[in-house]
Amino acid sequence: MKVISKYSFLQYLQILMGNLFCTLAYTTINVPKGIVNGGLTSLSMVLSRITGMPVWVILDVCMFLLLMGCLFFLGKKYFYHSLISAVCYSAFFTGFTATLPELACPLPIAMVLSAVAVGIGCFFCIRAQASTLGFDVIAMILHKKNPKIGIARSMFVCNALVILMGWMTYGFLAIAAGLAGAGLQAFTLGRLLKRWPRQSSEEDETLKRKELI
Repeated sequence: MKVISKYSFLQYLQILMGNLFCTLAYTTINVPKGIVNGGLTSLSMVLSRITGMPVWVILDVCMFLLLMGCLFFLGKKYFYHSLISAVCYSAFFTGFTATLPELACPLPIAMVLSAVAVGIGCFFCIRAQASTLGFDVIAMILHKKNPKIGIARSMFVCNALVILMGWMTYGFLAIAAGLAGAGLQAFTLGRLLKRWPRQSSEEDETLKRKELI
């Protein structure tokens, strides 16, 4: 079982690292600075401004719905890995919000750092056959139905729609900055996935066959 155990450990480590990058970006940059660059947390921020409900309540409900999407459309492995991802994200988000201060740097630099960090975080999770329980779930479902639909591009479209939803709430400059950040995030994710494609179920079967030989 050494091959399987090592392989699983590396996947769990990638899930942990992915959520670490994402939550650091959101808790120290996006939320305190009011940056809307798309994603589930940004959607929750917009809906929170509109409804008055706490961000974390909206976030948890949306994550549950996307988790069900993983189970029914992507399979049990994505479901279990995404469940682990959700636990990591919730724990990190709560802990970092309570303990870490806002990143002290100019807004343009903060936006770039956040976009790159979230792109890297999504990459780690997707490569480990998991999700951040964000729009990567929708993107992977679309990609599974039609492989010609790119994951990074689909995520950019979803993020752009969320950003445009915040037009009346955050204003033109915030929206323009958000679209630029979403583009950089998609670019980062796309380049990483092109260089290191996500692991497929066929690779899992290969490892299992090696273990049985």
